[in-house]
Amino acid sequence: MYRSLFDDCIDKGIKFEYTCDHRFYRLQNYSNTLDELLQETQEIISGREKADVELAVKRILYPPRIVRALVDWKIKNTRNIPDIEGLIIDAIRVGLGTYRGEDTSPLLCKLRAELSEKDATVLDHEVFQMCDSVTWDSSKPEYSRATSQAIANKTRNDLLFIALGHGGTAVGIDVFLRYCDLVHSEGSLFYTARFSRAKLFDQQPKLGKKERAMLKHWAAGRDIVVFDEDSYSGRTLKLARNYFQRLFPGQEVWIAANFMTYEAKEELRK
Repeated sequence: MYRSLFDDCIDKGIKFEYTCDHRFYRLQNYSNTLDELLQETQEIISGREKADVELAVKRILYPPRIVRALVDWKIKNTRNIPDIEGLIIDAIRVGLGTYRGEDTSPLLCKLRAELSEKDATVLDHEVFQMCDSVTWDSSKPEYSRATSQAIANKTRNDLLFIALGHGGTAVGIDVFLRYCDLVHSEGSLFYTARFSRAKLFDQQPKLGKKERAMLKHWAAGRDIVVFDEDSYSGRTLKLARNYFQRLFPGQEVWIAANFMTYEAKEELRK
């Protein structure tokens, strides 16, 4: 049975309301190299840190941050590492395993070794993240429970679950794992595509040719869900839905979000 790290934080007094969780909300702020991030994540996963509540929050924030780092590096570097997609998948496995409560230290060590072997300069990549009050508030476990149940009300099939990064990655992992636990899905797959219109001015989900081919292969026999943590205007999710409908012709693309305004819902109905 899946026990969410977000529920663990609630038990420790976190409310996922940035006005109440100021100290822990600010843990979203980050600036360091990927190498340092990998080392810090190793310490967090192994439990050597002593601050119990802070450790619980960091277990949520740090593994998806590795995914963020590799996705950003892939986008910025035209001279990509061969099989960068495989390394992003390995980073996602670290996130999925950590969220499930598994010891992912061996996976982390393997990932760092592969990065060092293929192109050690990636380890010097600067990882930067700023606080986002909307993302924090949209991470409430009750929202994630409702979203996973809403998906299960539509289908109980295996999913290709695509979280829009960067904000949707962490809570997207949680929603994905809740769904898998709810319907006992063992064949669902998770991936993330950066689509940051406001902060990074992305015009469409930032996926390379190999990633698009991989996702087309993964989509066979699975229902497709595109997830973002929040939607205020509905525009980002609408553009994402249109993009993925073109990528997966003949398959329906469902969209989901933990928080969605009335205006967003109306936009998405058009």
